[in-house]
Amino acid sequence: MRAVVLTLFMLLSPLLMAAELRDLRLWEGPDATRVVFDLQGAAGHKVFTLANPDRVVIDIAGLSAESVKAAQRAEGKGVVRKVRAAPRQDGSVRVVLDVSSAVIAKSFALDPNEEYGHRLVLDLFTGAKPAAPQAPAAVIAEAPKPQAAPPAVEAGPEIRF
Repeated sequence: MRAVVLTLFMLLSPLLMAAELRDLRLWEGPDATRVVFDLQGAAGHKVFTLANPDRVVIDIAGLSAESVKAAQRAEGKGVVRKVRAAPRQDGSVRVVLDVSSAVIAKSFALDPNEEYGHRLVLDLFTGAKPAAPQAPAAVIAEAPKPQAAPPAVEAGPEIRF
């Protein structure tokens, strides 16, 4: 019986272990600020924004308490002024991004590739509209000169078929 319990524990222990946040990177792009959470494994997440003051909240399920330290080492960039993090009672970690203005947050997960492991990507758009295209300069052209009406054509004999 002990062997069965020990075998089950060994098989299930990787599933019970909390994931780890390896790094949190910020990048200021021309259209948005990108926040990338480099994770040890796949993790569920929930994102929402708050106002007064403007903040973006990311709840990431199943992260270890050590992940809080990795998140707090990140420095603000772009619209992100400060990064704060804390463990929650449900076993998730809450990361709060203090932002300089209201943003639209879009998130997606990326599977591992040759260079990176699992990633959670968060793009923060400020909602600023791009500059409106300038109207082309008015072109002043001469008005066409009136032409004489074409000469009248006299009606010929009527042709019937």
